[in-house]
Amino acid sequence: MIYLYLLYGLVFFQLATSVGLQARSSIRLLPVGAMWSLCVYGLFHGSFEWNRMLQYMETKGLRNGSTSFLNELSVVFLLVSFSFLLGFGVELAVGKQIWNRKVRWLYVAIPFIFIVALVYTFAQNDLDSSQTLLTLENVTRQYICLPATLISAYALYQSAQHSDYQLNKRIRVL
Repeated sequence: MIYLYLLYGLVFFQLATSVGLQARSSIRLLPVGAMWSLCVYGLFHGSFEWNRMLQYMETKGLRNGSTSFLNELSVVFLLVSFSFLLGFGVELAVGKQIWNRKVRWLYVAIPFIFIVALVYTFAQNDLDSSQTLLTLENVTRQYICLPATLISAYALYQSAQHSDYQLNKRIRVL
């Protein structure tokens, strides 16, 4: 299990490295702002996976005090990483002029609404710490990851369609 988390985290760090190098290149495949958001997503999600690896290893000798810290840090890494994935999708859609620039509010609004809903939910329920963190992680995956993934996939699809159209237009001109 440790090797799975190690490799999965390495994949996200490699994503961050390759996208970061591409963002610094003179050849632009995607808007630079979108690429940096994807780079930061890779760093935070790779950190999340390696934090999971440490949580798995904590059964082999770390103190109980560090367990709570790792659990809380895991949720923070997950929330931040999916927020940057959402930012990637929004920046890509805005940068490629698929959407109007006014939709940039989504990048801040969806995580903010999510946090307000969570505070309200946890104020209404009496959950212990482990249940709270598990619920927080699951809700993060449902309400931040799902919109972020759908927006990113749609923006990438539209970007590919737009690039294909531009390439065909150039070929017809030649």
